[in-house]
Amino acid sequence: MTNSALDFYSLLPSLYRMRDEERSGALRALLGILQEQADHIRHNVDDLYDDFFIETCAEWVVPYIGDLVANNPLYEVTSTRRADVARTLQYRHGKGTQRVLEQLARDVTGWSAHVVPFFELLEWTQNLNHLRLKVGSVDVRTFEVLDRFDGPFDTIAHTVDVRPPAQSSGWHNVHNAGFFLWRLFAHRLPLVEARPLTNAVGEHRFHLSPAGNPIALFHAPSEVREQTLTREADVEAPIRPAAFFTNIDAYYGAGASLFLTKDGSAIPASAICTMDLSNWTRPQAGMVAVDVQRGRITFATDEEPDDGVVATYTYGFSGNLGGGPYDRLATIVDETVHIHVPGDAATITDAIADALAGDPLRAVVTIDDSRTYDESLTIPIGHTALTIQSKSTQRPTIHGDINVTGGNGRNRLTLSGLLIAGGLRCEGILSELRIVHTTLIPGRRLDENGAPIESHLPSIFIAPSNTELAVTIERSITGAIEAPSEMLGITAKDSIIDSAARDGEALFAPALVSGVHNAMPLLSSPQRKLVVTIADLPPRTIALTNAPASLGEVATLMQSAIRALNDDADEQKETIVLATATTLVLLGGERTQIRVTDFPGDPTATELKLTTEARETLALFGGRRETIAISDATPRIAFRHDNEPLAQAVLGSTPTNLTEARDALASAITGASVLIADSRLIVISDAARVVLHPTSDDLTTVRELGLASVLPAITGPPLTLDEVTLLGAVDVRQLEASNCIFEERIRVQRRQTGCVRFSAVAPHSAAPRRFRCVDSEPAFTSRRYGDAAYAQLAIACPADIRSGADDGSEMGAFHFLMQPQRETNLRVRLSEYLPFGLDAALIFVT
Repeated sequence: MTNSALDFYSLLPSLYRMRDEERSGALRALLGILQEQADHIRHNVDDLYDDFFIETCAEWVVPYIGDLVANNPLYEVTSTRRADVARTLQYRHGKGTQRVLEQLARDVTGWSAHVVPFFELLEWTQNLNHLRLKVGSVDVRTFEVLDRFDGPFDTIAHTVDVRPPAQSSGWHNVHNAGFFLWRLFAHRLPLVEARPLTNAVGEHRFHLSPAGNPIALFHAPSEVREQTLTREADVEAPIRPAAFFTNIDAYYGAGASLFLTKDGSAIPASAICTMDLSNWTRPQAGMVAVDVQRGRITFATDEEPDDGVVATYTYGFSGNLGGGPYDRLATIVDETVHIHVPGDAATITDAIADALAGDPLRAVVTIDDSRTYDESLTIPIGHTALTIQSKSTQRPTIHGDINVTGGNGRNRLTLSGLLIAGGLRCEGILSELRIVHTTLIPGRRLDENGAPIESHLPSIFIAPSNTELAVTIERSITGAIEAPSEMLGITAKDSIIDSAARDGEALFAPALVSGVHNAMPLLSSPQRKLVVTIADLPPRTIALTNAPASLGEVATLMQSAIRALNDDADEQKETIVLATATTLVLLGGERTQIRVTDFPGDPTATELKLTTEARETLALFGGRRETIAISDATPRIAFRHDNEPLAQAVLGSTPTNLTEARDALASAITGASVLIADSRLIVISDAARVVLHPTSDDLTTVRELGLASVLPAITGPPLTLDEVTLLGAVDVRQLEASNCIFEERIRVQRRQTGCVRFSAVAPHSAAPRRFRCVDSEPAFTSRRYGDAAYAQLAIACPADIRSGADDGSEMGAFHFLMQPQRETNLRVRLSEYLPFGLDAALIFVT
């Protein structure tokens, strides 16, 4: 249809138009009014014609056309309603068939789907005119068929199961159909350098994952062909070793799920064999062994690579979150100063130096490939707003720490699209730090079994000088975060924040440490009274009943006086007063702060240096140990004071009791005091908090001493969280949260402000006011970073978490996937298209 009406004025005879021009165009003006109305009529007619078709109709017409074809509206999760209405006639043409049921399941959920009419797998007498040759008795000589038993592509006959169809039971019955669904998505990672197990010459063992951890290989994502049923290779699922062994050509090759090059030359499919490489068994000569379950490869003797292995492979994850090779064009930025790696610079370090040369206002470093960069970065950021990003659909890996220095408090740093096997340390003064579509591996680095190597170190550390810094985390995965409580705050959305150290015994308890005494002070008051305030309890007066001759006697008298108070409060019963050679130390329970002031007219507190010269700190409160048993012959520990790098020390001897352990630790840990109380070792830094860690050579001693501590997921500043999963405790100044999962306890200092809404909160949390929160314990398919289903809510997770967000979706980082709505969409469509008499079971494979 034309978009304009006929030109009335041009239809007039030329004589009339000439005369009209001589008379100032009065006739043209008159016909112009008529022309305008005619155009409106023509446009309206055109619109009415367009509104006959779902492809061209106005948006307000879509529901009416949908009503005409009896289309029930769905949640617009994977497509718009216009697209859903457009598919309706196609669905109707094949209504009730297995092909259409599979197609609509894929369309309305966005998941891979396969439909199995279970009655076809029942063992019964067959009609000779309708033989089911693919279904029969078990062929025990065909391992690949046996491996598919009780799975979505099973072909073995079963006896009847009369239970109602469910996730794991009641499948095989005459009136049952199973809808197998895969909730994970496949991501294809191009041209990645496989990670050698060691850097030794002649290394033959490699991890496909650039982080060096196990990773399951997935089918490469593909579109299901029209008019065909879903095959196993069409679904986004882990590759079965038996299937890879039986049909390597379907999974290996250029454009397939896996492709390898060695020393720059492609490895042919004929040289690939499937093996269990849990023990790194080497293949026979001329072959390359691949373990698709662990993502490992190894080479035969005398065939080790000289220049490494480059792989293109496919892995799985729940969604587009963290560093990944998915489309991120909306986040890519460009500036006048724009350095590309490896085009303009060979390394990221060189690129940063080039970008910051001249101290520009804004600069960008873009990494154009998915290579592994083994380099620690120091960023003297100066006055620049610097962005380090990867090209869309690429995911480079940085093996090393990032240290930000310099800055003037008016600059920004953005990390986008990266996988970082290391920590981010902000010593410089920034105004904004943005982490977008990036992964900072929890525990910093992973061993060959996927366990974090530096689990007690935070992934992000913000120095106390950054009081004006605002941190933003979007669609990212990070380890623990340590930041000053005076900072402006941290805002996180659609992210996972995971403390890799969640199982330690030791706790950090507030401590009051007196000023230094070179000798026992002379107490001038005969009453020797002090005023002690414990936590939020009213101030109470205590007195030292005897004149003490040493700091040790002062500690004993004070503890007895505090515990003798008549108040029935746990804080008083747990208070411990200790003495070092030069100081007094007052310890409360967890989160219990103690303050001491002078009694009116009595200077005892001042003379004991518990007032103006005293300092508040955090003591590492170890777990109870009646005996000490150290298994390592040469016990080692690692320790760090706040704001200082990690240090290592060897214990001078192997302790066999608490006293020997105290003396050995006191000698090994510089700048700290070690005490014993209630069968616990207590470590107090002379300046700041001290944290003890295992070393790479000794993973057991710290734990055997009871000094392995829990690392909170976030420590310090005010938080604003929206759709975040936190694996670990939270200890912050202020909190505002929506649709979040707090797996462990929350401790908020300012609970009179802020709110936690539509979130899962662990019991006994000290949180601000709550609205529509639950205290159910979340259940995850996996809690280990590196697994395909990491942080995914399990099918057995309580329903009030799986669908407890403010819009009916799940709480936590994967809220944006709208998985409950996807499931509802499918159930709505099944009520329309499932053949009469069939019962459907939704079976989640991943």
